Amino acid sequence: MALSFDAYSIAGLTLGVTGPPGLTLPDPGPLYAPFALEEPEEADLRVRVEAGTPWTPDGRDRIFNGGPAWSLHRRGTDFSLVFQPPDEARPLWEARADAGFSRVRFTTALPAPGRPLPFHPLGYPAGQLLVLHALAARNGLLVHAAGFTAQGRAFVFPGKSGAGKSTLTRLILAREGFDPFTDDRAAIREENSRFTARGTPWAGDAGVAKNAAAPMGGLFFLAHAPRTRISPLSPGQALERLLPTASLPWYDQGLLDPTLALAGRLCENVPAWEFAFTPDAGAVEALEKAVSEI
Repeated sequence: MALSFDAYSIAGLTLGVTGPPGLTLPDPGPLYAPFALEEPEEADLRVRVEAGTPWTPDGRDRIFNGGPAWSLHRRGTDFSLVFQPPDEARPLWEARADAGFSRVRFTTALPAPGRPLPFHPLGYPAGQLLVLHALAARNGLLVHAAGFTAQGRAFVFPGKSGAGKSTLTRLILAREGFDPFTDDRAAIREENSRFTARGTPWAGDAGVAKNAAAPMGGLFFLAHAPRTRISPLSPGQALERLLPTASLPWYDQGLLDPTLALAGRLCENVPAWEFAFTPDAGAVEALEKAVSEI
């Protein structure tokens, strides 16, 4: 049966949202527009919005604390993402997912008839966390990284906050032959023994979020430096740099083990470099030369 009212393609996954008749969802934001779909027949991740009182955890089953507003919990074999801002007496919503992250029950108090839900079920943080876990269950990985395509290949630039992802993206935007698809979150998937990089709706300061995909051409790990240099890395060195930038479900062994194995295969099969740069035209020229030689 076709999905009834909202669907997106993110990181190679189809996400469908359904709910009670008459429910209206808000616009999740302009960055989601390139990822919107026209009612696909099937979905990898199905989110069902239901009226009800969100479950209130007691803290003993918490497996991850995302700050003052949201937390992740165990409910039997399910995962439960709970959103409760500090000034609220009870959670505003709960997203309860099965172990394979294919079905999610999104429970919240529904608005009065004719009014939209005050938040989109795939907005932050729910959408990013659901995709993170769905990828982990399907040979995928979400990485803090900038990314662009050139010569039909994707080049991914992992880096922590402040490493220069958005700065580099702005420099690349001014160059022909480079097509940035993200400046903050890249999805990497293994498909038919090949690695593909994809854009996501979660952008950084440069605001780049494109629904694009290409075979992986290389990993360039970002670092600031007084002069630009590009140094090759061994698979072990690349893995050591990749893991701190990857969104890993470390609290669940069943998801963590295959994700770590995937990261290892990625670094074994995709060439990697350290890209220590100073933000000027010379950095982009050095990068152009390196890409042309791969």
